[in-house]
Amino acid sequence: MGYMSALVDVWRPDHLGALTMRAWRAQGRKAPGPVVGRLTYVRDGTPLNANALGGEVDVAGAAGGRYIRVPGTPTDPSLEHIRQVRKALGYADV
Repeated sequence: MGYMSALVDVWRPDHLGALTMRAWRAQGRKAPGPVVGRLTYVRDGTPLNANALGGEVDVAGAAGGRYIRVPGTPTDPSLEHIRQVRKALGYADV
């Protein structure tokens, strides 16, 4: 979380995801929209349907955006929850 916060502070990206190659491949690599990982940052103004997320997905406000954390570990995030986050962001399943 500390590294991602530092990157967000310096780069001010629209979105940023920390994910494994397995999670990246599961999203089709070049799928539309931001990649989603164990920890994902999206800038304020990015549409997010929080009602589409289950109680296991954590959404926390941050300066200029939101952090979204899915269950699992950094090396083995829940791909099902990653799909839920992509859907909540308005991107189709791949």
